[in-house]
Amino acid sequence: MKIAEKFLKIVLLIFGLTPYITIILLLAIIGNGEHTKDIGFLILGWLSFLSIPVQWIFYITNVFRNSTVAKNQRILWIVLLLWGSIFTFPFYWYLHIWKDAKTIQQ
Repeated sequence: MKIAEKFLKIVLLIFGLTPYITIILLLAIIGNGEHTKDIGFLILGWLSFLSIPVQWIFYITNVFRNSTVAKNQRILWIVLLLWGSIFTFPFYWYLHIWKDAKTIQQ
């Protein structure tokens, strides 16, 4: 795997984990007793909220373009991505984006 390709895959993982990171950060901010009406707090929440539809679009288009997804599993992955949302993104990323097609064939 090329370094640039690996870097993009890691960036995609971080983007997929954005809701989890946001929840942890927001709980830390609330736990410290800081103001919850700060602009950073609001921006962080909105970015996390807006990242989910963007990820749906990316992953669902990837289901059809990715050769590692079997044709008989495509509908299943779409349903899982829509219903499972943030819980399914990391699994799909690991199984069908992180792993090379070479690794799967071996």
